[in-house]
Amino acid sequence: HFVYKPRRTMEVLVSACGKEKCSNQSFAVVVQNVNREPVMERLENVVVREGDEVVLEPKASDPDNDYIKFSFSEPFGFGKWKPDFEDAGVYPVTVTAHDGETGIEQNLTVTVENINRVPEFGRLADAFVRENETLSFVVPVSDPDGDNLTLIAENLPVGAAFSDGVFSWTPDYDVAQEEFLVTFGAIDNAVSNESVIVKKTAMITVQDANRAPVIRAITPNATSIALAGQPVVFKVNAFDPDGDDLKYTMKFGFFDRVQGHSAVKRRFSSVGEQEVTVVVSDGKDAVEQTWKLRVGRLRRKS
Repeated sequence: HFVYKPRRTMEVLVSACGKEKCSNQSFAVVVQNVNREPVMERLENVVVREGDEVVLEPKASDPDNDYIKFSFSEPFGFGKWKPDFEDAGVYPVTVTAHDGETGIEQNLTVTVENINRVPEFGRLADAFVRENETLSFVVPVSDPDGDNLTLIAENLPVGAAFSDGVFSWTPDYDVAQEEFLVTFGAIDNAVSNESVIVKKTAMITVQDANRAPVIRAITPNATSIALAGQPVVFKVNAFDPDGDDLKYTMKFGFFDRVQGHSAVKRRFSSVGEQEVTVVVSDGKDAVEQTWKLRVGRLRRKS
């Protein structure tokens, strides 16, 4: 029995002896190295969720103390892989341990579990709208997994509508300078629990839109006849839809105008047609009405 090192040449001496003398013969024995393959520990199957990194850490030893290098089949690179959110499924993986001459393989499966991602809202800016004008916008929301969504809206102002992701509203004239917080929600139809709702709130501010005054009636009108030299009282019946204070201007000529009151007394000295203009203003908008008043001569009884 002897101990040898790999690839070592051993000198062997053989002696044959008779009664009187011996004959010797030597020869060399070359022991060739025989590589022994690595031994790898058992690899367990792996379960991982989408978006989580998985690291394979195989362990192996070599009977000849050779350096062991590991290699991995796709989708692994250098023993690591982070599945994306589109990678749910079962993946067969082969791990190889190689000592430079021979290698051994082990197979395992990596199961990637699907992870549902919640809907995502885009930028939803606060909005401004004037009274009696229409505000309409699309609520920017989508699902990263492409799932169908159910969209809802909470605290809608009176008269507002929300359908197919579109908000629409034409505020009346009685809601000026008010702010409304409207909350939009998105439900992922791929999730059975409808209590999981992603929400986004936007502020809607209604700005005042002034309405011009309205002239109901004026006396005397174009069908009336005034008498020269006799007093005529002009009266304007007007109102403002917004309840604003009104200012009145009556024009009887280029340089002849009276401001301030809804009733003005006037005398005309000459007969004919007298052009009269009434202007009613609420300080922002004004309306006017012009007509011709017939002025006749007063006939005295003989």
